[in-house]
Amino acid sequence: MRRIRIARKRAVAVFFIISVLIFTYTMTFGNTLIVERKDSEKYIHYNNVEKMLEPGDIKYSINNKNICKQHHVVSCIVLVHSEVTHFNRRLELRNTWLNSTFYKGKVVRVIYVVGTVNDETLTKKLIKENQQHGDIVQGNFIDTFRNSTYKGFMGIKWVNEYCLNADVVIKTDDNAFINLFLFFEQYYSHIIDDAYIMGAYMQSSKIIRSKSSRWYVPDSYLKGKQMYPSPYLSGYAVFLPTTLIPSFYRAALSSDFFPVEDYYLFGVLPAKIKSYKNGVKFQVLDNKKYMIGSEEQWVNCYASSGKKCKFLTLFTSSHRLDIERLWYSVVKDRNLMN
Repeated sequence: MRRIRIARKRAVAVFFIISVLIFTYTMTFGNTLIVERKDSEKYIHYNNVEKMLEPGDIKYSINNKNICKQHHVVSCIVLVHSEVTHFNRRLELRNTWLNSTFYKGKVVRVIYVVGTVNDETLTKKLIKENQQHGDIVQGNFIDTFRNSTYKGFMGIKWVNEYCLNADVVIKTDDNAFINLFLFFEQYYSHIIDDAYIMGAYMQSSKIIRSKSSRWYVPDSYLKGKQMYPSPYLSGYAVFLPTTLIPSFYRAALSSDFFPVEDYYLFGVLPAKIKSYKNGVKFQVLDNKKYMIGSEEQWVNCYASSGKKCKFLTLFTSSHRLDIERLWYSVVKDRNLMN
């Protein structure tokens, strides 16, 4: 009997220790462990239940709450989708077209939106970069192109929480170039006054089902469809009045995840907003006249026409842009170069 009692006590003790360990693990990691699956879809383990990230699951790992609060009115807040490893790209942008000191009379604020990497060295380098510049906003999701939708939602969430005193929101990528001088001269006041979003219009676009594509859409989304059912704007350069942001945020909270950021942010969400009489309208910019993908065409236009060149944005996914060259082509006749 004595041996039985001892065995029972040991069993109870072991059970207690195991229970404590399980509880501790769950409380410590259950809500924060992010993993990457082989099918390139990103999931979060939430109390041992695997599911897609929901808007409410997205948290800030690095945040800069006071970027806009330092000013009564911000002319525009620029949300730059970047990747943790793109240290040099962010430095180029800070030194050129996203250097706010060049835009006299305007308050331009910038945040670089990134995800998380499982690399301690890169993480420390990113923290150091943020300590120096104070313009990083990092989310608790794996930093990959497939997670751009999460970046997009987090950018909307951030503006809704910390930067509603901005007049205009510009969403762009770290391999894009925007002539902000031209934007302020010809587009800024119109966007403030009207409830529309401006960018490159995408209509009757084909849904890409090839897994080798960056814009791959699994068969479980828009099942049976070959074309996107509604128009949207290309996400590399989109301009919208900040007054629309609360409506975008509410629409996102009730919208299903979609793996292509452009269609989700600037197709799905605008279609759900009913708070405006005629809904959210698109202001279409001609891809050939204002939004182009040729670096040489851009440089030649500004070399021959100077301030009269109408090219507003430039983007390409085929190579890294020469940002300094593009910047010089824009400012050479604006008396900004030393």
